[in-house]
Amino acid sequence: MATTTNAFPLTFDAVFVEPARYAIDGTQVRRVTEELATADTLSLTWRVASADELATLRALQSDEGKVAILASDDGGHIAIDRAGGSNTVTLTPPQRRQPLRQERIAHVERYEESLVEQRTEVWTVEIDFVLGSDRTDEPSINETKATNGWAFDTRYGTIATSRVDADVTATGEEGVTQVDLIARLTSAQAHVFEAAFARVRGSRVKTIPDAPNIVRDETGGDMTVGVRTPSDQDAVSDGDYVVAEWESERITDAFQQFSVTLIAA
Repeated sequence: MATTTNAFPLTFDAVFVEPARYAIDGTQVRRVTEELATADTLSLTWRVASADELATLRALQSDEGKVAILASDDGGHIAIDRAGGSNTVTLTPPQRRQPLRQERIAHVERYEESLVEQRTEVWTVEIDFVLGSDRTDEPSINETKATNGWAFDTRYGTIATSRVDADVTATGEEGVTQVDLIARLTSAQAHVFEAAFARVRGSRVKTIPDAPNIVRDETGGDMTVGVRTPSDQDAVSDGDYVVAEWESERITDAFQQFSVTLIAA
């Protein structure tokens, strides 16, 4: 059975602020209500009541899905527009979402809309974007592990937090040990984490006949994180892990919630 430790509440004090305005090829579209990122995608949900804004988003529907993701030699990805350039946009985040979010070339993987209120013609539009290539920024951080907290040693410095839930999944005698974390990080911490672990295709589990499987970090160590755990938990061992995948969800402009899968190195 999986063991859960260090549960933390996801409630927090907040004041209302106008939802973020992303721009698509320079045209702002208001009211982004949800934002979910992975190493190579950004999923945005808009709530729109403007015919012009809806038309801007609907224009992206014509070539949805016409994109291919190719693995790059360094473990990252390159996205190819299979519509000959018609499925390529410049996605610009609002100032307050930077530098965690950056202006990127993107391609539409999925477009979905639904009518929320017929009388006022309010729509919800969900778009999954594939980012053109890996991010290349290099933020830095240097935090000290708090008492009964966690520390994650990345190539851009150490992230320290006490807001972590951890589940350990053993896949069997010939498998690998997988750790699933849910962590609530500040925007600055999230920036470091996303930039440090942008090349998730560089981690692979290698099957070895008649021996335990092993995980390989084929990025030269960039996808390896050193984990140091609180003294009052025994579910997760200290040591090096390879980041297999992650999702980063906006809670507020100040906080992100990460779902992270680690494999013991």
